[in-house]
Amino acid sequence: MAMIRRMGHVDETGRIEFAEQVDLPPGDVVITIESISPEEEAAKAAFDELLASPKSLAFLETLVAKTCAERAAGLLNDLDPNQL
Repeated sequence: MAMIRRMGHVDETGRIEFAEQVDLPPGDVVITIESISPEEEAAKAAFDELLASPKSLAFLETLVAKTCAERAAGLLNDLDPNQL
């Protein structure tokens, strides 16, 4: 079974328009529709913009360097999934 996620748009008549074609052979498919509110779309766009900014990248690099230093100094414990 192939699972493919594609973005689309519902027009005024209720017809679904997909942003891209899918690479599947002809045949039956099951389609699941998830509505995206304007607030969710705006939040996702803001998050994507933040992650793409040089300031965000510099902050993440700082966090990685700090974590690596703490790990090398023996200040971090191994993550035990059974204790989450």
